[in-house]
Amino acid sequence: MTYDNRLVRFSVIISDRPGGMAELTKIIADVGASVKELTSERAFLRQDIFSVRIRVIAEMRGAEHAVELENALRKSPE
Repeated sequence: MTYDNRLVRFSVIISDRPGGMAELTKIIADVGASVKELTSERAFLRQDIFSVRIRVIAEMRGAEHAVELENALRKSPE
């Protein structure tokens, strides 16, 4: 699946306040991608104490779909 660009891995930094994770997963769902794995990392993030790095593995339809997700994430206000 990774060779077909149907499985992508990326990380984003989001707000660690209530609703931050919900906003991220809503963006992913709205694009039509499927979250396969999601992990959070707080210990080594030094940008902001109210932020968290989220590592995501998502299933996509292909390369164009992955670009669509990337564009949606970049447009997000966070």
